[in-house]
Amino acid sequence: APAKKAAAPAPAPAKKAAAPAPAPAKKAAAPAPAPAKKAAAPAPAPAKKAAAPAPAPAKKAAAPAPAPAKKAAAPAPAPAKKAAAPAPAPAKKAAAPAPAPAKKAAAPAPAPAKKAVAAKPVANLSAAVSSGTSIECVVAGAPFVLLVEQVEPLTVAWEGAGDDGTLTYAPAALAAAQSFTELTGGKVAFGNANDSSVKIMGSMPPFLLSRAFFAAVKEAPVTVFVPAIGDVQTFVATETNSAVVEIGGNARTLPVVRFQALRVALDVVDDAEFPLVLRRQDWGTETFALTRIV
Repeated sequence: APAKKAAAPAPAPAKKAAAPAPAPAKKAAAPAPAPAKKAAAPAPAPAKKAAAPAPAPAKKAAAPAPAPAKKAAAPAPAPAKKAAAPAPAPAKKAAAPAPAPAKKAAAPAPAPAKKAVAAKPVANLSAAVSSGTSIECVVAGAPFVLLVEQVEPLTVAWEGAGDDGTLTYAPAALAAAQSFTELTGGKVAFGNANDSSVKIMGSMPPFLLSRAFFAAVKEAPVTVFVPAIGDVQTFVATETNSAVVEIGGNARTLPVVRFQALRVALDVVDDAEFPLVLRRQDWGTETFALTRIV
């Protein structure tokens, strides 16, 4: 009886070991195909996504390209218009100021013209002094008469201050003399020591300047000896004016220029051919005044 009980349990363990072996084999085969399917599914999805964004950038890049082209074309004509607009503006401004200076230049022009018109009656002033003409004047407060006896050489018979005499001026004296003849107190004195009553070369008549002296003072200061002053004086042309003088019974308005020195002043008719002395002052006192020519 004990020997039979030991043989029965041996086959039972063998059956239990065979049953569990095939179960693990099935489980391993099932999971293997599942991973393979999952890997295949995601692969096509990325390919589609990559293809979709590619055309989108291409469209966007094409759209901005024409836009810049349009913008660049638009500003180009705008500067051209602006540049054209300012160009005419300066032209108008330049044209506007041009007439203004022309008007201003025309305004002062009549002033010289008036002076020239005023000088017209003086053109024949020398003709008013001929043989037999009397020049009435006041010398140092005393009335004098200077009678023109001859025109060339200019010979003048004078009378005044209780004395009389005759003065003969060479043509050179009337042309270029640079000093004066003094009749103060009825005594004759000459600025040029070589002059004498019968032949005067370097001294001017009391009523007339030499043409050269007149022209020189009008241009620049001139220094000459003045016998009545006993010293040299520098004359400068200063102011201009006009004066009414009786000539030949007619009142004539003559242009006048003043020759001013430190101690002497001369008011002279502004006539280059016949600079007639109208008035003279020494030390501020009138020493010669032309009254009339008859």
